[in-house]
Amino acid sequence: FTEIDDQEIPYGMKSFFDLNFPNKTPEKIIKYKVPDAITGILYRANFENGTQIDFVEEGRWKNIKFHLGFDIEEDILTNILVPEIKEYINEDQPHAKILTISNEDYGTCFALDNKEQLAFSWKTFLGYVLYSDNYNQLPKISQDFLLKHFPHIEVKDIIDLKRDETWKTRYKVWLDD
Repeated sequence: FTEIDDQEIPYGMKSFFDLNFPNKTPEKIIKYKVPDAITGILYRANFENGTQIDFVEEGRWKNIKFHLGFDIEEDILTNILVPEIKEYINEDQPHAKILTISNEDYGTCFALDNKEQLAFSWKTFLGYVLYSDNYNQLPKISQDFLLKHFPHIEVKDIIDLKRDETWKTRYKVWLDD
C-alpha cells in the first residue's frame, strides 16, 4: 500500500468527509495496490483517535471502525446516523456503544459493544444480523430449502427480523451470487 495526498483522494471520499466529519481530518489515507478480492476495499482513512474508514474503489464508504466505541451523541455521521436510527439504538440498546458501521447490500449494519448487530434500511429497523456462519440458527426447513434450491451459493447475511406479539420469527437471507 501507499500513502496518498489530498489531490489523489476520490471525490466520493472527500464528500463523505465533508458531510460526516466536518471538523475532522484524516491523519493518513492509504491506497492498497489492488482492491481486496472479497470486500473490494481499496482505501483506508485513519484518524488520530484510532477511527478507521474503509472505502471501495469509487470512493464509496464500506466500513467505519471506532477504536474505543462511538458516543452516539457525538455530532458526526449525521447523514448515516439519522435521528430515527439514533432514537432506536438509544431505546433498544441504551448502554451500548457502536464499534463498527458497515454499508451492506441490505442497508447499514451497526455492530455494538454488547455483541448485537442491528440492521437498518435507511431509517427503518430490519432486525438483528446473525453471522452468516451461524447458518444453523435458521430453522431446519429453511436450511433444507436453501440447500435444495441454492446448493452452490454461499449465504452472505442473515437477518432475524424484529419480532413482536403478532409476528412469528422470520428471517431474511442474502446470498452471495
